[in-house]
Amino acid sequence: MDTRVIVAVVVGGIIGFILAKIFDPQPPPEIVEAIAGSEWATAWAEKFCSEKLPPEKREECIRELSKKVAGRLARSLFY
Repeated sequence: MDTRVIVAVVVGGIIGFILAKIFDPQPPPEIVEAIAGSEWATAWAEKFCSEKLPPEKREECIRELSKKVAGRLARSLFY
């Protein structure tokens, strides 16, 4: 394969990745926090965090998962 083709593919991939990061919309943090604090987001996250974890680790796991699902939901709702 020609070297120029390989270089063009690599450069195109890098440029595409950078443009995707630049134009990737981020939902407002207030919306994400409101959704993450909702009862259903917390209940959903509790199902995926092991009950065998220590209480502080489990609460941290629940907070992180509810924030992730809230961010994805907010992004799909607003953009």
